[in-house]
Amino acid sequence: KKPQKGKKPVRNAVKKAAPPAERVKAAARSFAAFVSTIGAAKATNLETGFQYPARLYQGFGISLCGVLILLVLMSSTVTSVLFGLDRLRNMVVIYRNSLRFLSTSADDSLDATQFVKPPFSKSYGFESVVYTTMESLYFRPGSYESLRVAIQIASIVASVAVFVGFLYSWVMTFRAYRKMMLTLRAHRNLVDGWKYPIHEGSGYIGRQLWASVIAAILVYIPTGFIVLPLVWGPTRDFLFLWMALPSAGLAVMEFGTFTLRSTINRLATDGHYIWSRTMFGWYDFVGSYLHFVTGFSLALFRLIFNYIDFALTFGRLDIPVIESGRQNWDTGHAAFMAVLYLDFIYNAPVTSVLANALAQEMYRRREREEVLTSETAGAAAVARRATSHQKRQVNRWQF
Repeated sequence: KKPQKGKKPVRNAVKKAAPPAERVKAAARSFAAFVSTIGAAKATNLETGFQYPARLYQGFGISLCGVLILLVLMSSTVTSVLFGLDRLRNMVVIYRNSLRFLSTSADDSLDATQFVKPPFSKSYGFESVVYTTMESLYFRPGSYESLRVAIQIASIVASVAVFVGFLYSWVMTFRAYRKMMLTLRAHRNLVDGWKYPIHEGSGYIGRQLWASVIAAILVYIPTGFIVLPLVWGPTRDFLFLWMALPSAGLAVMEFGTFTLRSTINRLATDGHYIWSRTMFGWYDFVGSYLHFVTGFSLALFRLIFNYIDFALTFGRLDIPVIESGRQNWDTGHAAFMAVLYLDFIYNAPVTSVLANALAQEMYRRREREEVLTSETAGAAAVARRATSHQKRQVNRWQF
């Protein structure tokens, strides 16, 4: 642009680069300010003033360590089982090689003396039963190797299920804790100190640890025993014939009754009112006998779903296992509620802001005293200190 009359053109000034040390300090100050804005919380806002207590984090950490130790022990147990199966397999191979081409049956007692006696021939027990199973697998090539692989796969799948279930339960626990805390801040009259005394909070960490470990066992063992027969060839064929097909039939039957109920609901009823008494009466009569057949599938599905829900929520102490007004009988839930009440009473935003303000005021007073002490000395400093002390003594209860 052309310069105006009476003014000289101003050239673009080039700013000098700051020294590296100054740039580093400025970046550090900016980062500290950014972090402080993230961690800052207004006392008047319930959402931004929320923080999880340290005891809840401790329960999570201890429970995680306990579950990891349990998974290591389960892996060691699986390794021991595989070692025992290998030992029995070697005994089968040695016995079969000692027979060579002879048959295992004898026509008379003289022929029976020529055969090598099999292991566990005169004993009954779990080990002898497993040996007999191993011997039956001798004539099926590759069956034992596939059994070892199936056991390892079942162990891995069970471990993954335990870890996923543990993380899911703790995510839901943290969400429930936040919701319950914000509810207490909005409605203080919900605090029931008689049912959940705050001294129960001291047992939260230990109870949470064992609840998580037992929940992991409830998930690991059924998952392993379900995956193993599904992966191994001989049991997979058996389950498909005797379990999968009947289960599919029950599922089809349940789906058919659901479709029938939905159709009758649309045609014979309108919400809570019946407008086709003939059709509704026909279905009411037929359904009374029909559900005698389909009730078994419904009971089976309820059993499966209830066990899955119980196994996943057993480690959550925010959910009581006893209902109908006796939730405080569950000591784990009582400890969780005691931790919630402790956090609500002593770590509320108002309490935290008050404690922070008092700490800052104490720090400023101590800083002023140190400055006065360093700058003055002798009688003047003693007199000034005595006057200040007298003022504090006079005004100490005004706050």
